[in-house]
Amino acid sequence: MKSQQRGTFITRVFSTLILSSTVAIAADLNPSAGPASTPSYTLQDICNRLGSGEEGTKQNFTEPASGPADSADCTLNEVMEKAPKKDTANGVQPDDVPKGKTYWGLTDGNWGIKTGTGTGAGGGVSCSTGTDRFTDNNNGTVTDTCTNRIWLKNASCNGKKNWNSAKAFASSLQNGNCGLSDGSVAGNWRLPGIEELQNLSSLPNGHPFSGVQPPPGGYWTATTYVSNTSNAFAVPLTRRGAYTDDKTRTFYVWPVRSRE
Repeated sequence: MKSQQRGTFITRVFSTLILSSTVAIAADLNPSAGPASTPSYTLQDICNRLGSGEEGTKQNFTEPASGPADSADCTLNEVMEKAPKKDTANGVQPDDVPKGKTYWGLTDGNWGIKTGTGTGAGGGVSCSTGTDRFTDNNNGTVTDTCTNRIWLKNASCNGKKNWNSAKAFASSLQNGNCGLSDGSVAGNWRLPGIEELQNLSSLPNGHPFSGVQPPPGGYWTATTYVSNTSNAFAVPLTRRGAYTDDKTRTFYVWPVRSRE
């Protein structure tokens, strides 16, 4: 009899535990109230910020009446399409932007909201046209003290190349190539942007560079022509102008890097 009572007791205990667990699980899956009213931005607010810079307004959460159906609503794909992406070739460096001005950096090691440090032509200050502007570093490089750029001293060490080959050559340049003994490694050098090359137009007599090519020997820039991406900008060094040409054409390459 005692054994039978003990078995009945144990059965009742397990039944109680199972029922209690079921109730607890049911309560977890069906909360009596929605999330706490924490003000937050909507996905549409994020799209608007990326697309036009709108401030947006945080709102308390409200339970939607139905699932997403309005094609006008912003989607995650649209957020990704509007979001900035890396552009190491054409993205500006801090000294391209006037000192104290805020911008969004696109390059490796310079991603996100940044503040410009420029004091040269990229920073809104006219550069001197005198020879004292350039410093021969005696290691295959020349520093432009106005823009804080370091240029390859030999301005035509590898001849003419098409645009893709020019980019590849610049990014692979390193110590031991083209008279360099500066300790640079592949990835330090790049094709210059339009403004960077234009800042070297009309070099003064007595400048320390070698191999500078007069027209029609233009130089490739890293800048692709937006209206026709099969073209890129090239710069002749006798004037500050620039023109576009097919990337399959060949022009000279003058690599540059930012001052560390």
